[in-house]
Amino acid sequence: MRFIRLWSRARVGDAARADELLAHLHRDSIDTSGASFKLPARGHSPLQPLAAVASSLTADQLHTQIERIHASIESDPALAIGTAKELVETTCKTILADLGEEHVTLDLGDLVKAASKALKLLPDGVPNEAKGADAVKKTLRSLGATVAGLGEMRNFYGSGHGQDGRARGLTPRHARLAVGAASTLAMFLFETHDARRS
Repeated sequence: MRFIRLWSRARVGDAARADELLAHLHRDSIDTSGASFKLPARGHSPLQPLAAVASSLTADQLHTQIERIHASIESDPALAIGTAKELVETTCKTILADLGEEHVTLDLGDLVKAASKALKLLPDGVPNEAKGADAVKKTLRSLGATVAGLGEMRNFYGSGHGQDGRARGLTPRHARLAVGAASTLAMFLFETHDARRS
């Protein structure tokens, strides 16, 4: 109730405050488009922080992919896996375009490498004398391996390639693994990009 009073006062007297409150609601995936606010139907999603980033960037393609993933994890895991791969591609292309870097013909692995290089994230870019340099390098290499695995999951089981008519697909838990990995990587890249700009 207190929030509703704050919201009403902000809308009338302080547009900046109203925008700030709206941004917080959107970050938490609350629908504010109707006459009343609607909480998200599902529990916490690893895509919630990424949806907020997409809003701040006005990246419509990311919004479409996030909605497609939410709609398909349970009903069409193959589509969710394929879209998770596309989400990483879109993330890298968005960052590279923002930095004025070329990206048109690159595949998934090359896109991640190009975005990582542009963000100065490549393992070779971590100075050896930095505290914990080996751990940082290992984590960054693991991100690359995660992307490679995601691409392979998409090729074998995701949407985008025809399968044998008798082939068995993966289950929603596998789709959640792919989506979790993709959203973690995408969020890390976006947060790094934001930190570099700041």
